[in-house]
Amino acid sequence: MTEQPKREDCKYPEQGDCRCCCVVVCPCHHQPPVPPPVPPPAPVSCGSCVFEVRLQRIRYKDGSPGWADNWAELAFTAHVDGNMCNYPATNGAFIRLGKRAGDYWPGWMPVNHRVGIVEVPCECPRTIDIMTEMSEHPVKDKGLAALLEGGCPWGASDVTPVVLRCGVKPAPITQEVELQFGGNRTEDLKMEVEYRFSQVTACTCCRGKERAEK
Repeated sequence: MTEQPKREDCKYPEQGDCRCCCVVVCPCHHQPPVPPPVPPPAPVSCGSCVFEVRLQRIRYKDGSPGWADNWAELAFTAHVDGNMCNYPATNGAFIRLGKRAGDYWPGWMPVNHRVGIVEVPCECPRTIDIMTEMSEHPVKDKGLAALLEGGCPWGASDVTPVVLRCGVKPAPITQEVELQFGGNRTEDLKMEVEYRFSQVTACTCCRGKERAEK
């Protein structure tokens, strides 16, 4: 920017005073206005992925099913994101654990039972809670042991949070459940359960990534 003088009529011409009495500012270089910043485009959801939660297997951990008991009939209830699923089904079929050479079978017993379906929006991880209950079926042919129990022994595991993300398979989780309530409270049978996860459907983004990797 420069300042250029502008001459006006003399105030006192008889005195020869014709000095500049006004200054006008004149821009020499024109600069275009700076445009406002453009906001980034909003993320566009391309759908959601569906995950399946399965009670994969169980195994004996410690303890016994109660006083004078050599076996137990067990039922499990899995809680996934607020929904319940019973294993075995509530039709009278139960898992029966028996003695082998004085001890319970220490290996894993396959179950492979679906306990939940969870939908996860794309680019938006979702945390679910998983908990397991275990109860013993009080049957009459247990004789004196069933009489002394006086109820249905029951126990619950801790709550385990699991984060589900589109295109990412979570690692399996394990929980411990112990029979500790009901009857004469002599039950201390402890079981370990394992849950596994699999993605059964993919959103548009995940399908595009799969095609690119292939």
